[in-house]
Amino acid sequence: MDMMTLLVSIPAAALLLSALPLLSALGAGTTAADLVVRGIWGCAGGVRSGVSDAIIEDMTEQADVWAGDLERWVDRVAPVFSRPEPREVYRQMVVGLLSPLAKKNGWTLAEHAGHAHPGRVQSFLFRGAWDAVVLEGHVRDLVVEELGDPAGVLIVDDTQMIKKGDKSVGVAPQHCGATNQVENCQVAVMLTYASVHGHAFIGHRLYLPKRWTSDRERCREAGVPKDVVFATKPEQAVELLAEADAAGVPYEWVAADGGYGFSLVLSFTTC
Repeated sequence: MDMMTLLVSIPAAALLLSALPLLSALGAGTTAADLVVRGIWGCAGGVRSGVSDAIIEDMTEQADVWAGDLERWVDRVAPVFSRPEPREVYRQMVVGLLSPLAKKNGWTLAEHAGHAHPGRVQSFLFRGAWDAVVLEGHVRDLVVEELGDPAGVLIVDDTQMIKKGDKSVGVAPQHCGATNQVENCQVAVMLTYASVHGHAFIGHRLYLPKRWTSDRERCREAGVPKDVVFATKPEQAVELLAEADAAGVPYEWVAADGGYGFSLVLSFTTC
């Protein structure tokens, strides 16, 4: 399992949770009322000045609603996890990824959740008995429930994660949109659903360059399944669109930039 699956699941939780400063302490057992009374929900530095009791009470109630929404989301995806322990780590990671932490990695997410080391987070990601495809299906279902519209739009684009070293799956010198130059990075093809009600990710594929798929030993060491073969990014986009169709996602248009739109395989499939 990989962090990208969790990142795709974040927009679903974000449909229910929108006050990021409030979330920064929810994972450590702090109540919503504690957060507001201590002014954590406030502006830069957590400083609260001249805030009325009525506003504090209103924010406390709203924070409780957000916390309850998060718990309902975790309960909804509970069947994905075989035991309660990974479900709790998942909840902590969602809260951590939504929080305003300056850096988000195994160590910082673990510390944010109150762990002494990142062992539980790492075990959850790399050895946890849970199905990333099923979790992503729950995300897609919730997005359709909340944002679905017959005139919706499916948006295909890719995103890049700059990396150091050569062990991260799919990492290679590739074009990076964030810097507009070649970087050592991973590339993920993302499918976003957008409508008049909002937008959120509903699917992704991690792109594996040929230098990866042609090196079976490297793939084996990295845990890439044997049946994974090379696929271009437009071909991966077609797979994502097919999944959306099969799931009954309502949409009228597909949008993509030139890199995808000019691809014959994508253009003919979506005609």
